[in-house]
Amino acid sequence: MFLRLFPAILSLVVLAAHFARMGNFVVVLLLLACVGLLWMRRPWVAYAIQTLLVLGVIVWILTAAGIALARIQTGESWLRMALILFGVTCFTAYAAWHFRHPRLRAWFGTGGSTAKDPSAEPSAETS
Repeated sequence: MFLRLFPAILSLVVLAAHFARMGNFVVVLLLLACVGLLWMRRPWVAYAIQTLLVLGVIVWILTAAGIALARIQTGESWLRMALILFGVTCFTAYAAWHFRHPRLRAWFGTGGSTAKDPSAEPSAETS
């Protein structure tokens, strides 16, 4: 299961490093605590982490735009930075989307079972 959770773990750790660089250690501790939450097999955990990762995507977009604007104004190179942050943004978005994988949905109990329950379908004998 660690490999299935690895994109989310890596995304949360990289996001925590970003906030550590900015000096916001309360957010760093919360993000690292969320890594531990991934081992709780509860539906709310999956939804909370997905939401957090989507917010992380927004943070990366705003960060890339801010740095690019500052570099353009000072005449510095900005393309390589934009490409790197584009990759980080895409990976974070993938980590959020990856929670739709059937095994992760089954792990967290968010409807990941693909097997049909025969007792849920009405039978012809009952009509």
